Amino acid sequence: MNRLRSPLFWIAVLSTAAGLVYLHRLGSSPAYLSIEEVSQSFHALRFAETGRNESGQLLPLFFPERGSGAVRDPVWIYAAAALLRVVPFSATATRLLSAAAGVLDVVLMFLVARELFGRARPAVIAAALLAVVPAHVIHSRIATSQIGTVTCALGWLLFLARYVNRRRARDLVLATFCLALGMYTYLAAVIVMPLYFVVTLVVIRRCTRGTESGTAVRAACAGFGLALGPFLLWHLVHLGDIGGMVAYYSAGEYNRNLGAEGFFGAKAISHLDAWWDCYGPDKLFFSGDPDMRFSTRSAGYFLLAASVPMIVGLRHGWRMLKSETRVVLASGLVIATLPAAVVSNSEIKRWLTFIPFAVLAATCGVEWMLGHRRRLVRAGAVAVLLVAAIQARSFLSEYFGHYSIASAPKFGPNLAAAIDQALAMSAPTDCILLDSGIDYIKDQWNLYTLVHGRSDVAARTTWLRSGTAVSAPDACGGTTAIATAGDARFASWRPFPIPERDGTVVVAVYRRDAS
Repeated sequence: MNRLRSPLFWIAVLSTAAGLVYLHRLGSSPAYLSIEEVSQSFHALRFAETGRNESGQLLPLFFPERGSGAVRDPVWIYAAAALLRVVPFSATATRLLSAAAGVLDVVLMFLVARELFGRARPAVIAAALLAVVPAHVIHSRIATSQIGTVTCALGWLLFLARYVNRRRARDLVLATFCLALGMYTYLAAVIVMPLYFVVTLVVIRRCTRGTESGTAVRAACAGFGLALGPFLLWHLVHLGDIGGMVAYYSAGEYNRNLGAEGFFGAKAISHLDAWWDCYGPDKLFFSGDPDMRFSTRSAGYFLLAASVPMIVGLRHGWRMLKSETRVVLASGLVIATLPAAVVSNSEIKRWLTFIPFAVLAATCGVEWMLGHRRRLVRAGAVAVLLVAAIQARSFLSEYFGHYSIASAPKFGPNLAAAIDQALAMSAPTDCILLDSGIDYIKDQWNLYTLVHGRSDVAARTTWLRSGTAVSAPDACGGTTAIATAGDARFASWRPFPIPERDGTVVVAVYRRDAS
């Protein structure tokens, strides 16, 4: 019985259970690396080899993308580069950091809820609910950095809750340090983390008076400023890049010459629509994102069973929390969705920090129902948890089964296998022909030639436009091509079909030896 009260026991159980889910078939579900994962992996490998980004900057703060104003944020790339220094590249290796963050989130949620409720039962419920949130599972298995915003938000909640309970200034330093660290994970965090810092100051105001308040504010500012310094210095030095980044991530609504015209007047309604769309029941509990890369389309961002305790928690359950905590959770539910409003896009990857606040609301609801004097209400809480467990099993079965195959075309054709085949049969003196009409082939070619150390072949690559005649340089020892299956231009070449996950063939490798 004493073991069940031990936080270490529950941390071990929860992290093991989450690890079994989040690490299972990590390299093959999703079927292929998405274009974002390919890009981030390329930057990590290049940085691991040279210590520089594409622009040649040594130990850079950001990693600019070729041909756009986008940048990759540093935390995941630095961590992935360190990992790839000791393990060979693979889809599993490149996704391992995100999966580890997902498992860490489950542990942090347990600690946050235990701090808020003071007991193990609601902490276990909160952690278990987070572990099976479909949006959290999916984004924890993608090798991009947006899941890091959830980890940093949970770190902030943990140390802020500890400050509310114990009034230790060091907890404030750590809380706001987590917020500033989050701004290096994903651009959406640049919007929400400063606002969470303002919420921290509001909490300090409610908790303290006089000299204690001044000490607390200074501690909060110290933690935030300590981590934020490099971020601010970089942007001061690269002022010209800020406009390009904003224009890219706002889908052109910000223009260097015209300003932020897309944020005012008639176009402003699209931003309000995106913000409101985040709270739509269909996305939250039924269908999730329209893009199958980020949703099975058979479940919402949250399990449907969680809707009842969320509503109950918002209506009744928060009364069991301290007033300062209620301010934090209510603010989080509103602030988290603001990045979607800014870019007029309600895909949840932009507002993932909403998840922990919603899970805590659901936990409040379950706890209120379990503690109710009426037996029927208590039985309802047990029924909700059982239905949630059944739905979680159904979601995971779909995710690792049918979804893994059905979603594969959304990640592009099986180019990794095609490139591996092409490189395996190409000598250093051979040439490569690549059909530029195949989605994402250039990015994947850059990545996998770097992975295999085949700069010799990369330098002898010719890009073909779809439909143009095939013409290889005369100096080639032999020629290997990657093009769509059945391409008539390669009718006389030896074909090597590349199967997709569902058994169909979209691309093929073609070989012509030297005459």
